[in-house]
Amino acid sequence: MNYTKGEWKVYLVEKPNKWMVCSGKDGIDGIAKMVDSNQEANANLIAAAPDMYEALRLTRDNLQTLSDAAIHYKTTFSTNLEILNQTLSKAEGK
Repeated sequence: MNYTKGEWKVYLVEKPNKWMVCSGKDGIDGIAKMVDSNQEANANLIAAAPDMYEALRLTRDNLQTLSDAAIHYKTTFSTNLEILNQTLSKAEGK
């Protein structure tokens, strides 16, 4: 999967409520300018996306390991893995 791995930061670019998500250490590479009524929340969500993706991927991998080792909980882990796989596939554009 290709994406800008960050660090992404949220900047207030125009008061009272114009937000932008930027990458690069100086925050000069604009990625997304928010244009709706939920600008700040959307900008924060987008900025957190690479971290959320990595957390989901790590959780999926850990659940797979636990699922393989814990027959008793196989159904629960399989269900969680299916949800995580669907979410990661969506994030990966599959």
